[in-house]
Amino acid sequence: MSYIRSKVRFLVLAILSIGASLTVGAAVVAAATTISTNIQTDGTLSVTGASTLTGLVTMSGAATVGTTLNVTGATTLSTVEVTGAVTLDSSASVGTSLTVGTTASTSKLIVGGDSADGTISGIVTGYCNIAAVGSFNASTTQAVTCANATGLRAGDRVFVQATSSLQTNFIIQYASTTAAGGAITVGILNDGIGTAVNSMTATSLNFWAVR
Repeated sequence: MSYIRSKVRFLVLAILSIGASLTVGAAVVAAATTISTNIQTDGTLSVTGASTLTGLVTMSGAATVGTTLNVTGATTLSTVEVTGAVTLDSSASVGTSLTVGTTASTSKLIVGGDSADGTISGIVTGYCNIAAVGSFNASTTQAVTCANATGLRAGDRVFVQATSSLQTNFIIQYASTTAAGGAITVGILNDGIGTAVNSMTATSLNFWAVR
């Protein structure tokens, strides 16, 4: 009986010791913890509060951000899917492709260039309207106004394209904008080829503007 009693006592003490160790471990993890070495987990790491990463962050898999992603330092991400706002306080370099599902807004976007040649702060697309020109002699060029180019600003570099509404006798020679208000000055040539046409009907143009 003493042998059995000794074994039972040993098992009880062992169980109590393990329980105490788990309780202490849980208490330590629940509080603030500083770890000076690496952490590696084969499972899932879930963080419910704010996380601050001061060094280089490398993600080899896909990173999905549901609300806001703030990057202030060097960060290497192989795949990022962002459904909310993205704030990049330092320069961002995209090696392959960047896909934006809704709206991209920036004051300094560089595509295929540098800060001196290649900076884009805005892109606007749409269409504008040219009123009929009652007197337009053949083999002459007239400067006409293409109005209602919504979003256009003074000094934008503008490009226009004819639509099917432009008569075949007329050719666009140049386009420019020097004033705000959504107006584009377009130079149109009446080539005078074939049947004489001495007036131009109202037409619309597609436009692209870069600032």
